[in-house]
Amino acid sequence: MTADEIMTLWWIPIGVVIVGGLALAGILAIFLKPVRERFWKPVGHALRWPFRGAYSADHRLVAGAKQAGIDQGRAEALAEIEAERAVPLVKPNWTVTPESGRAYRLSNTQSGVSISEVALSAPTNKFAFDNETQWPGSFDQPVTFGGYPTDAGREDGVPFTVRYRDTRGDWRELPAFLDREFRPGIYY
Repeated sequence: MTADEIMTLWWIPIGVVIVGGLALAGILAIFLKPVRERFWKPVGHALRWPFRGAYSADHRLVAGAKQAGIDQGRAEALAEIEAERAVPLVKPNWTVTPESGRAYRLSNTQSGVSISEVALSAPTNKFAFDNETQWPGSFDQPVTFGGYPTDAGREDGVPFTVRYRDTRGDWRELPAFLDREFRPGIYY
């Protein structure tokens, strides 16, 4: 082979160098993560680049349509839930009445109300509890709890807060009130 023939086949040595380099990079990439990340990732991106435009535009249109459908479905579901919850429920009417000594009774005087998980609280400067103030499960019958009103509670009355779950499972709060003690005295 003469020099002129070699010059006409210039692409052979260049091709051998490129193929050898790619083979060496492939072998090194199997064992070395930095070679994989620095060499093959950009090569993969460069090879995919011509096809990304059409794919991305179509993909964005499809993804946008899917998201719009999801958002519309979510909005419809939320509107349905809000409409359902807008219908007023029958609320319980809570009363707290003294029984004997330090016993008090919490009762719901509104019939036809289904409630559960009742909890009772009061300001500590107005009432001191002796025992349980939470009743899990369905609340069908009045319950008795122990405690006593403080001096401020005797004079002003005690505002209780009753927290409960309604038929939908939502937490609700309503007040109950224990009237002040009647103290006979001389009034002019």
